Amino acid sequence: MTIATTARTVMYAGNGATVTFAVPYQFRDTADLRVTAIAADGAETVKTLSTHYMVTGGGSPPAPGSVTMLAAPALGTQLLIEGARTIRQAREWAAGDRFPAAATEGSADDDTIVAQELRRDLEDLRRHALTTPRGEDAPSLPSLAGHDGELMWLKDGVLQPLAKSPFAGMFYGGGADGAPVPLSGTGADVALRGDLAGNSGMALVGNRLSLTGANKRVLAELDRRIVSVEHFYPQGVNLAALTPAQLVGAITLAIASAIAEGHDIYFPAGLYNLGSNYFPLRQTANPNDLTDFLDANNLTIYGSGPRSTVFKTVSSIGWDVFQLNGVKNAHFRDFMITAELTATDASGSNGMSFTGGLDNITVKNVHFLNLPSIDRSDAESGPFIDGGKALTVQCDGAPLEVGFLQADICVWGCAQAFAIEAGLTNFLDKRTMMEIDVYAEDCFSAVSISAAEADGPVPADTHFGIRVRSQSVNCQKDVQLGRAHGVDVRSMVRSIKSVAELRKSPDDINWYEEDLVVEALHCAYAKNSTVVVIGEKQHCDYKAQIGGTGAGASGLLGATEWCEITLSIGGTAALQDIRDLDVGGNLMNYSTLSVTAATGVIPPAFYLASRFNILFSGDGRVRMPLQGYEASSADVPKVADFAWRNQGSVTAADTATSLVLTGDADGELHCLVEAAPAPPFSRYLRGDIVMQATSAANVNLSAEILLLARNSVNSRLVTFRLIRERLAGTEVGQADFRANVSNWTSETAADSFAVTDRHDVVPFKWARMDVTAGGNMEFYVSHDGRSWVGLGTVAISAFLTATGGGALNQVGFGIRSITGTPCTAFIQNFSGNAPS
Repeated sequence: MTIATTARTVMYAGNGATVTFAVPYQFRDTADLRVTAIAADGAETVKTLSTHYMVTGGGSPPAPGSVTMLAAPALGTQLLIEGARTIRQAREWAAGDRFPAAATEGSADDDTIVAQELRRDLEDLRRHALTTPRGEDAPSLPSLAGHDGELMWLKDGVLQPLAKSPFAGMFYGGGADGAPVPLSGTGADVALRGDLAGNSGMALVGNRLSLTGANKRVLAELDRRIVSVEHFYPQGVNLAALTPAQLVGAITLAIASAIAEGHDIYFPAGLYNLGSNYFPLRQTANPNDLTDFLDANNLTIYGSGPRSTVFKTVSSIGWDVFQLNGVKNAHFRDFMITAELTATDASGSNGMSFTGGLDNITVKNVHFLNLPSIDRSDAESGPFIDGGKALTVQCDGAPLEVGFLQADICVWGCAQAFAIEAGLTNFLDKRTMMEIDVYAEDCFSAVSISAAEADGPVPADTHFGIRVRSQSVNCQKDVQLGRAHGVDVRSMVRSIKSVAELRKSPDDINWYEEDLVVEALHCAYAKNSTVVVIGEKQHCDYKAQIGGTGAGASGLLGATEWCEITLSIGGTAALQDIRDLDVGGNLMNYSTLSVTAATGVIPPAFYLASRFNILFSGDGRVRMPLQGYEASSADVPKVADFAWRNQGSVTAADTATSLVLTGDADGELHCLVEAAPAPPFSRYLRGDIVMQATSAANVNLSAEILLLARNSVNSRLVTFRLIRERLAGTEVGQADFRANVSNWTSETAADSFAVTDRHDVVPFKWARMDVTAGGNMEFYVSHDGRSWVGLGTVAISAFLTATGGGALNQVGFGIRSITGTPCTAFIQNFSGNAPS
């Protein structure tokens, strides 16, 4: 028969299940096949017939067949089945016999099979052996004995070993012709390794990228090297093994190198425990004694992300983590700051604090977590929260510039997320520009901008140059402003916790016992500012408190003035939606206040025309100040309807528009009284007073109109006094206007104050006294007879009827002025009828 032209090799992949594999080419005997298992690592194992496999098929004439493995080849094993006919001539032809055609054909078949297998093996050898091009003789190999560890090289047309002995302790290098030559030096060069590990080791390594052609991209960031802080660790020591002192030492070296060489510093993922040490980018001098900045040369401190790179102090006395004293041109990115306090009788820890001054500082994607604070409500110097501030600028007395600061931070569980303590007079020559974006959650205060009382004059148009955008979640206080000039604060509020829960720190104690008030906005004296607070404060004491505080020596009123305030705050306030903070008559003037219906009702005190506020209330109405528009004074009193008490030299005259009293400057009360009706009743008084000094001397001037209640049995009086005065040393034309309630045992003998002073920038013209059925007197003032502000409540029994019997049985009005201040009062209204 014929033998097909076919490869005499077949390979199968084992799967752990198949045992029978076809042999597609012709073979004669079962022994004419070789079966090899090739493992995944290339190891070959020749299998044995009958022991590992059986063969079927083949025969005479040769035919295909199959191999059956006694054990299935495993997954990953390959099974190679090759023809392997033994080369032999086993046939004989007897002389004189007929030509043996069948035997001759069978012998030719066997020869063809052998020839095919030889060709297969020769081609396989050619594919896997080292060869030379056609026409060239392959070099012969010398004996390999004695040449372990040597390289082979071609020299003079002979492939031979490269002797290794000349290269002992040397480098393999290339000579001028490129042939291998030994070069001095080893990989264990101690000096070189020391240089590379040193502070300037990076300078020995090329760091510039050269990109050309289609791949050319030049990135500004890549032009400045970023060096890992690990390069400055002690040799052979990793972060986990560093002591805090070693870590601070390494960072100090890194910073010195960065400032000198102009590179940045990268802090890989890990906990950087500074112990009782500041991060060493700062000046050590007292902040108030600094004369120049530490210029960080635009150094950027990089982390690998807030969840990965964490800076921390652990101390018993409270150490800030980054205490940046007099630093400029520094930038911070992508890490977290926290601290641990091991004692509670010392100080708290701040995250990143600036003192002495700052300029060109950026803080991006930096998170702050659970910075410890101490409640100092009982401090002798005054109550405060010590530490716990995430990003805090404490530059009120900074001798250096307080310039540019840009920050984007997230804060959890800290006393204050962003806080700045400004110096009113110190900031006058600063070019401050701050842009702060803050997310604050579970904090005492999200945003706090404050200043102490001014120690000198402050221009009315002063601006701090601070812009804050905040998101505040479950904070006790969302925005706090105190003596804030020229700030722009916009806050989104979200709070669902109870009032009691909002007062708690992560340690489950009250943040600050001195101030347990829960509120969205506390604005005590802001000027030239924009404030927007929107969101939901589900549970609070107040949604907003707005008004004034002490102004110190600024020469300004302590009121909130020239501001735009917008409030849209849902939720329920336990005490009052919006509270007016009236401090000595300082409230809010010349400002716009917009309040949604969900926020609440604007207090009446803000409506006084003399305050010149524009108010947008939730009922859709707009209130604007109208000069000269007030209730009519139709009930002009007549002298004949009253009886004198201590008239002295005072005269009274009726006119068509008023009853005119001209008084003596003796400091006593000069009154006209009438019988009082039975309670409850009210008395309304409107009046103006003119005072004049008797000489040009620099003296105190004071005059007042009285609305009074009297007990005719014991002669006691309770007087509601509308006072106009000018103190010695005050410019002519400047005056102070206030109202109070005081007790007198008679018209000539003052006793005590019942309600202390309320001040304002213009005189109070209207006074009102309500006598209740419950035995109280309630006192109110107004500039227009329409909007009234409560001054206080006094019990009749507290003084008027406390001794000597009798009752409140007379009411009236009068005047009083001190020595040197004769006055004239015009009483345009006195009656029990409400002004119309």
